[in-house]
Amino acid sequence: MHHEQKAFILQIIKAIALTCIAIMVAVLLFAVIVKLFVVNEITITIVNYCIKAAAIFLGVFFFIRDDKGWLKGLIIGFGAAIITYFIFAIISSTIRFAWMNLLDLVICAVFGLVSGLITQMLKN
Repeated sequence: MHHEQKAFILQIIKAIALTCIAIMVAVLLFAVIVKLFVVNEITITIVNYCIKAAAIFLGVFFFIRDDKGWLKGLIIGFGAAIITYFIFAIISSTIRFAWMNLLDLVICAVFGLVSGLITQMLKN
């Protein structure tokens, strides 16, 4: 494997790891808030997507170097969505696939793509 390919893969793995950790910590903290206060379901959904968007941006911003930021971001958003889905499914002992899961994958991939574009513009 060439050095460029290793760097590409390593950047993505590190970014997905940071993204997943950030999502899990933020969602667990938000769960405490939800337990303490009355929060409607729409607010929960919006906050969860804001958490995902911020975490994906952090992962992309801190670990993406060089070019192809949009592609790396897309992969990071998609990968983080899959991994966090399975982590939370294992925690809750419930694995169910629904249209919302597919929508979540697409939204997180778009968050990643946009984060990659923004990161490249900021770093150049």
